Amino acid sequence: MFQKSGVQIISGFNLPMLLSAVLNPNQSSDQLLKEGKRGIKDVIKKLRTVDTDEE
Repeated sequence: MFQKSGVQIISGFNLPMLLSAVLNPNQSSDQLLKEGKRGIKDVIKKLRTVDTDEE
């Protein structure tokens, strides 16, 4: 259905991905997905690392 229409649908935007899309509108969807993946962080894991470093 969408294969020939030139439409790409991406869901689950995070802030870095959204900013990248707005500031660079000619970016490919692959570039946007890479940007979004770089913006994903495991906050609990990071907090545990900080707690361990402080001891």
